Amino acid sequence: PWGSGKTHLIKQYLAAKLPNDPKHIYFSLYGISSWHDLQEALFAAAYPILYRKSTKLVGQIAKSALGVLNITINARLTDFAILPSNLVIVVDDLERCAMPISDVLGFLNPLVEHDGFKIILLANQAEIAASEDGSYRQKREKLVGQVLAVRPDVNAAFGSFLESMACETTRSYLSQNSYVVSAVYEQSATCNLRALKHTLLSFERLYMQLSET
Repeated sequence: PWGSGKTHLIKQYLAAKLPNDPKHIYFSLYGISSWHDLQEALFAAAYPILYRKSTKLVGQIAKSALGVLNITINARLTDFAILPSNLVIVVDDLERCAMPISDVLGFLNPLVEHDGFKIILLANQAEIAASEDGSYRQKREKLVGQVLAVRPDVNAAFGSFLESMACETTRSYLSQNSYVVSAVYEQSATCNLRALKHTLLSFERLYMQLSET
């Protein structure tokens, strides 16, 4: 589900497993509406320095140089010999992509089958449009080797959210009543840690206005 901590989980996991290895990249499909956008997002994730405002000119020169080598963002990504081998590519927000999901899977499949990349897809499958659900599930069965469900760890998240609070009194109060927070969260059945975080921050703003009485 949205807000369950999928992105945070995978970024932490890769940082722990590959702390000194640059061979993993992350990008979101949110708002991606064309193959060109998809290629651009992957290229930007692989070479972020080319897309920084401070290096825009250098980036244009670099991309021009790549063009001379017949390696451009308009070329098929399977021709990107400059991408690191054994690359792990994390693709987030599959359900928020503006282009057909079956096309996205068709685009990514050759990167796995022919170029040896590893791809991790993050998605809220319940939000994939009904019109696409049949074709998505059919392609998923053929292309995806393993499916894992992410369940939010409310206790770990709760402790992290408390640490980010500025008011020590609020932190102490919530810590003493953590069982109440956990119970209400479970009753909500949202599985949304982002909503929990926003609620706690809103509670902090209210609590700071109250007197001791």
